[in-house]
Amino acid sequence: MKKNHIFEIVHLIIIFILSMAIVSYDSNLTVLNDDSEIGILSTFEIVVENSEKPTEEKSDVVIVKLPVFLVEDFFEEFTENGIISKKTEDSLVLYTYDKDKYIIKLNEIKNNCIDFFEKLSIDNSFIKKVEYNDVFNEISLIVDKDVYENGTNFTINLDIRTKSLIYQYFANMDIFAIRVDITVIDEQTDKIIGFSILSENTQNSDDEYEKLMEIYNWLVDDIWNKGFSKIFHYGQMSEGITDSDFNINTDLENFHDEMQKKVEYNEFILSIDNVQYAEIQIKWEILLSEIEKQYKICVNNPVIKNDTHYPLEVEKFRKLLDVFCDEIMVLR
Repeated sequence: MKKNHIFEIVHLIIIFILSMAIVSYDSNLTVLNDDSEIGILSTFEIVVENSEKPTEEKSDVVIVKLPVFLVEDFFEEFTENGIISKKTEDSLVLYTYDKDKYIIKLNEIKNNCIDFFEKLSIDNSFIKKVEYNDVFNEISLIVDKDVYENGTNFTINLDIRTKSLIYQYFANMDIFAIRVDITVIDEQTDKIIGFSILSENTQNSDDEYEKLMEIYNWLVDDIWNKGFSKIFHYGQMSEGITDSDFNINTDLENFHDEMQKKVEYNEFILSIDNVQYAEIQIKWEILLSEIEKQYKICVNNPVIKNDTHYPLEVEKFRKLLDVFCDEIMVLR
């Protein structure tokens, strides 16, 4: 009897423990069901949702930073539509574009560049072929060497640099990645006969500035004072001034000798590996083109005393000279 009684007591204890466990389990289900109709599965889904990173809102605007000189001289044609705001900081102009219109404008500029490079060999017979990369900072010109070295390349290099810089800046390329490499290759020999680099990776040096000052003095003294200005005024000599005051034949010989330096100076300026010289290089190529034009007038038209209709255009040259010299002074 005692054994049966002990067994019943143990049995009751086991039933009580199991009952409490069931009540506890039901209680947990009730708590979960208060939060969701599908209990534990719903809790798992909530954990996953909470673990996701919030979605970042995409910007609807693009800020484009352009050098002041590029905006002033060449860029206004690209800034008509889509601009939200414009401000100037240091030497940069910051345009805030509507993103969709920015993309349209970037594609427009890119297509404009492609069209320009594709037409170079059509519009210039001495250029036989043009090769370029997708960001227009590596350009190869395959040319007729004799015609190229005769001086017809100055304004073309200017146009290439302008198109390239406009695209790279507008595409928001890293400032230190912006460059324009122009390689000129002889069609007959496949050898490189010309090369110029423009980039942001080099700082101004004293040697470069001293060379620019040498060019500055050459332009002002030898090309202007003793060259174009003297030749022009020889045709407008007043009474009392004799031929010996000018000695025009000697002056012309000296002028022709000085003109030979333009090749060396041109190679130096275009080889400066620094985007901070971009404006000087652009102004130089414009000026050099005008020097070539006026020099040909001197060569093809004999200088005659008292010829008040001598076709030399000194005023235009003087304005371009002043602009270029001002750029050199800015570097001081």
